Amino acid sequence: MARGKKQPNGAGSVYQRKDGRWEGAAYVESLDGTRTRLRVYGKTWEEANAKISEALANARKGIPAETTKLSVGSYLTYWLEQVARPKVRPSTFRSYETYVRLYLIPVSARKASRG
Repeated sequence: MARGKKQPNGAGSVYQRKDGRWEGAAYVESLDGTRTRLRVYGKTWEEANAKISEALANARKGIPAETTKLSVGSYLTYWLEQVARPKVRPSTFRSYETYVRLYLIPVSARKASRG
């Protein structure tokens, strides 16, 4: 969208801050299922607009915006239930669940405790 034109509803806002940076803001769905205001920053209008457009495209694909820092285990649990379960066959889901439970979560917990 050309700079200075009115954005359509749901496309977010891009504006210049007092410090000279450009800020893009839009409402997107977060990991916990609520809608939250996502803010992105750029050196130019085009950069901020590209970032907010990418975030909105991800939201339309069903990829939630990161609003809090989750552990790998928490994210994998969310992913299994909210992303994988509705999209894959039950046998595939069972395989995913087994790999996550037996291999991915324990390894990520060990690495987190070390560092």
